[in-house]
Amino acid sequence: MKKIYKLHLKSKYKWNKKLITIKLFKPINFLFKPGNFTQLGVLKNKKIIWKSYSISSNLNNKNLEFCIYIVGKFTNILNILKIGNIIYMKKKTYGFVSLDNLKKFGNLWMICTGSALGIFISIINQNNVWKYFINIIILHFVKYKKEFSYFKIIFNLYKKNSFLLKKNFYFFQNIIRKKKINNLKNNYFKKKFDLKIKKNISKFIICGKPNILKKIKNILINKNLKLCKFNYKGDIIIENFW
Repeated sequence: MKKIYKLHLKSKYKWNKKLITIKLFKPINFLFKPGNFTQLGVLKNKKIIWKSYSISSNLNNKNLEFCIYIVGKFTNILNILKIGNIIYMKKKTYGFVSLDNLKKFGNLWMICTGSALGIFISIINQNNVWKYFINIIILHFVKYKKEFSYFKIIFNLYKKNSFLLKKNFYFFQNIIRKKKINNLKNNYFKKKFDLKIKKNISKFIICGKPNILKKIKNILINKNLKLCKFNYKGDIIIENFW
């Protein structure tokens, strides 16, 4: 248990039947970067089962926040936990998504699918990100209309943070299924947004389902944007922790 925290559920907010935000008491020595994942654990048949989630909270927050979409056995257990109940968390964090790996200027595009939006909630929750970029755009692909409820989390964050009101911030959600993925064209972004994708100006963070990410990555590489690597700050970060 040396590599595991034993935490208590501080609060749980239900946005709707399928989407909740949980808060855990943050361990004093726990460190993370915006965009990081960690693993949460719950007891099932006297054994701990694990699932990875992105941390959605601000670095300076005394609590750790996680956005949870209720689907499957793990989240069903998580959903019925009461305040004060134990949730386990691994001390190690994961993930390549970090502003440290990206050139910090121009327009920042953040594109994701489903619950991967939690990564971006953490990033825009940091005041310093708004100093680096002229425009910040989040494009959220979902499979079903009911997943639009994530908008409530973004809107709530928007209301709480006055610095957001002073910036050019765009949040779009789009239903996309298998048939539409193959029809994603180079001019998709031009049709959807006034902002053009330009080399040295446009920066991208993309995460979520591999089939969608691959399509978007190819579009961006064809526009001469460069992938970030561990020893190279480029224009595109792809989160492969899936």
